[in-house]
Amino acid sequence: MKTKKRTEVTIEIEEGIIRNSKGPVVAWCTHCAENVRMLEAHDAAVTAGVSSRAIYCDVEAGRLHFVETRESSLLICLNSLGRAQAAQFSQSDPPVPESQVDTAEPVNDAATEE
Repeated sequence: MKTKKRTEVTIEIEEGIIRNSKGPVVAWCTHCAENVRMLEAHDAAVTAGVSSRAIYCDVEAGRLHFVETRESSLLICLNSLGRAQAAQFSQSDPPVPESQVDTAEPVNDAATEE
């Protein structure tokens, strides 16, 4: 009679974050599906010119990708930060209507001409 042997293999995968002293770090963004540069929430706010609160609101709304570190701080994906800024810029600056475009010719200053 043959006995069946069963082998069980367990693989552990640990995600790591490469952290420099200051500035962007490299980490895996599940939304982008690649290693990307990330900033801590405060640094992302400074970079974007907004408050930290705005960054957290964008994270909660799903507009920014993030990774939570073991220390429970957030790292913000710079790819999503750039896209969020571009979307905000395009919404805040509507195109100028053609009727409001100044088409006047430049005025020549006679004092500067010789």
